[in-house]
Amino acid sequence: KRLKENMGKSFQGSIVLGKGFILSIDEAQRLLDKDARNKDVLYPYLTGEDLNSRHDQSPSRWVINFHDWPLERARDYPDVFRIVEEKVKPEREKNPRKQRRERWWQFAERQPALYKAIEGMERVLVTSLVSKHINIHQTSNDKVYAHRLAVFVTSDIGFQALLQSHIHQIWARKYSSTLEGRLNYSPSDCFETFPIPRKLDVLNDIGERYNQFIQNECTTRNIGLTSLYNLIYESSHNDSLVVAMNALYRDLNAAVLTAYGWDDLRHAFAQYCEEGGRAFDLPAALVDEIM
Repeated sequence: KRLKENMGKSFQGSIVLGKGFILSIDEAQRLLDKDARNKDVLYPYLTGEDLNSRHDQSPSRWVINFHDWPLERARDYPDVFRIVEEKVKPEREKNPRKQRRERWWQFAERQPALYKAIEGMERVLVTSLVSKHINIHQTSNDKVYAHRLAVFVTSDIGFQALLQSHIHQIWARKYSSTLEGRLNYSPSDCFETFPIPRKLDVLNDIGERYNQFIQNECTTRNIGLTSLYNLIYESSHNDSLVVAMNALYRDLNAAVLTAYGWDDLRHAFAQYCEEGGRAFDLPAALVDEIM
């Protein structure tokens, strides 16, 4: 069942529908240099691929966004409008859906509820909907979010730690589907149904440690989140990266179990770790108890 407490806290990103909306960083910068007003309609464009593959999880492209504006207002930005008119309009005029044909200068699905919910927030949490590993990342709220991203209406570090824990991950894998062997994360099925412990502040410290560790490793190794987690899961027990991640997830999962008040499971988890089990690879028996 979907929980009322979780409603309106997670959204899918925008469906742009039109390659002509997408710009390289250099193309966007030239338009900004030519006319500073163009900043009103040019935004960094964060995708799931950026989030998973870039070492700093930053957008690799920009996007033209005329919001919900009428055609006359969009034309007030002639250099940008010309791009959409030439590259998007011919394609969208063939679309079978009337609204997408007639409002070709706008995104196919703007997701206004998302941007209203996060308006004024400095940072939000995001995750790729399709991914081999669940990676919850905190990012500055100055972007257009692509449709393969889930956006959470919070930047709370304890909330991020909860979703990154394996307690949430086993729930997500239970109630989401797969796509080509990867998890297809469904916010409606595996987040809106997920019971949240009332005291998340006990997770703040471990959340900060997790963020710092992941960012340092990605930057030092110049790899993205997926590549980093591949290294962790494929390396031997005594590899230094595995040892560090094991210690990190030992504390993260234990803190989440404590937040729920599950002392018996926390003790079982601690014993599993003491016996040489990897904290980021929970045994079936413990998974069953958590579920």
